[in-house]
Amino acid sequence: YIHRSGRTGRAGHTGTCVTLVTRKMEYMVPIIEAKGRFKYERIGAPQPAEMARIAADRAIEMVQEVEANVIPFFKEAAAKLLDSCDGDAEVALARALAKITGYKEMRARSLLTAHDDCTTLLFAADHTIEYAGAVWGYLRKVLRLEESVCEQIKRMTLTADNKGAVFDAPSELVPQILKAAEAACADKDKGKGISLTAPTALPELKPREDAGSSGGYGNGGGYGNGGGYGGGYGSQNGGGRGSFGRGG
Repeated sequence: YIHRSGRTGRAGHTGTCVTLVTRKMEYMVPIIEAKGRFKYERIGAPQPAEMARIAADRAIEMVQEVEANVIPFFKEAAAKLLDSCDGDAEVALARALAKITGYKEMRARSLLTAHDDCTTLLFAADHTIEYAGAVWGYLRKVLRLEESVCEQIKRMTLTADNKGAVFDAPSELVPQILKAAEAACADKDKGKGISLTAPTALPELKPREDAGSSGGYGNGGGYGNGGGYGGGYGSQNGGGRGSFGRGG
């Protein structure tokens, strides 16, 4: 693996090696780090909003390539579009760019697995958390989430600093979960030193204990056996032996 990923460096160039990791092979990540004497950077799955912004920038470049003599043929249609948006030119242009780039709706996507309609939540505490069971206890006993809700929470993973955990929840349930967390945090006794948020990036995570197996995905549920495209690992260095990637 290191020989293959390092050929850019051996050619005298710097670069980034992207590594995709399945859950079954996730246990190999710290082994490669130890053997190669480098540290991966874990990268969350690309989010739709981020991809839409990139696509929009590219669409602007494409629009600017249109020759001036073409514009008159589209002015009538442009006027109709503007009228359909109540004369709001910004809204009309935004809709046109969205359609050009293939976006008709924006769906949430897990940072951990890239599954659509799932949102990754971050539980953070000001004290050490040794086991994921403590977080499950918080969800059930402090937030008082119904078991039907807890059963849909997946991929519970502790953070590397042992002061938090991330997990996936169906996006439709996230407002309910965050509302319960907000109410708990307002209680000085229950919510002291604890927060629950929807992060835009993943923190450093501990290797999952079940990474070497193809069993369930989270707390008794599953998206499949070792499948999925999720948060991964990576780093880079001038020798080309560093790696950067996403795995499931």
